Amino acid sequence: KYFEFIIVKYINKDLLLSSSEMESDLKNTDLVFFDIGEKEVFFNSFSYFKKINCKFVSINNGIAVHQLSSKKIIKCNEDFIFKKILHFIFNKNEKKYFQNTFELQSNQIIQIPIPRHNKTWIEYLSNLEKKDFPNNFNEYIILASKPGTNIAFPKKNKINCLKIIKKIIIDELKIKLVIKPHPKEINDGVYDKILGKKNYNKSWVLSNNHIFNIAKNSMFCISFGGSIPVDLIRLNIPSIEFRDMNGIEQFDNEFSLRDENNNPISFLGSIKLVESASSEKEFKNKIDFFLKKKKEIISNKKDIYYKNFMKSEFSNNEIVKLILDF
Repeated sequence: KYFEFIIVKYINKDLLLSSSEMESDLKNTDLVFFDIGEKEVFFNSFSYFKKINCKFVSINNGIAVHQLSSKKIIKCNEDFIFKKILHFIFNKNEKKYFQNTFELQSNQIIQIPIPRHNKTWIEYLSNLEKKDFPNNFNEYIILASKPGTNIAFPKKNKINCLKIIKKIIIDELKIKLVIKPHPKEINDGVYDKILGKKNYNKSWVLSNNHIFNIAKNSMFCISFGGSIPVDLIRLNIPSIEFRDMNGIEQFDNEFSLRDENNNPISFLGSIKLVESASSEKEFKNKIDFFLKKKKEIISNKKDIYYKNFMKSEFSNNEIVKLILDF
């Protein structure tokens, strides 16, 4: 049977589909792919979904774990589309979140491996591109960057973190830095200003290569948040998540996950898939720890990975079969 695949994440974007076009395209659709976790986009699409009789398959846009929640975002009507949703999760700990938030039944939520963590796929992506930074970068630390434009990681925090990274990694340890920009990140000159434009291609560089390619000769990773550290565990590379969420109400409250120093941290930090640092002192201690104990650290992170995620030998064809049989 032929399926028209519609990625709901891009609904309401002016350059793609107008309301009339969307309604027309959905009319003969058998299956809709989307991400139920993109709550704002999903809720804005209700009017379209009510008009069609098809199945809905939801898969997370990223692999950063949703924190558990006891609050329902929406009360679902008996006859609404939630009964027709099959939702794939990567981390088994997310199941309660989606049950509580969207009132999905247990049999509507299926854990699958992270498709791109399949060994064959990792090897393919690792060798797909030619290296886009100088050969003198033969040993380095990855910085998985963020734009610095959202509530969890505002610009002033990004600037402060970059200054600390320069001081400890580049100036004191004389280790090179390869920065992987976020897809939504624009070149606003902040790296030139803090790391020094004259030092570009010498002590630091930007790379648009796939993270699997960049990871080949890296020592470890510093992350400003997100799921790249989960990818890197599959390549035996541990990560430090470096950001300060103290004082940010949405992340620093009575429900926040916290580290041993009472700093608010991410879910990945709370289950120790990444090491967390919120201050210069903590960051320096984590760097020293990584330089001394990398093998022990990555062994521990891999154990934690397999306690949360499935092994990636699971066939992609099996995932397709789950969708077609739904």
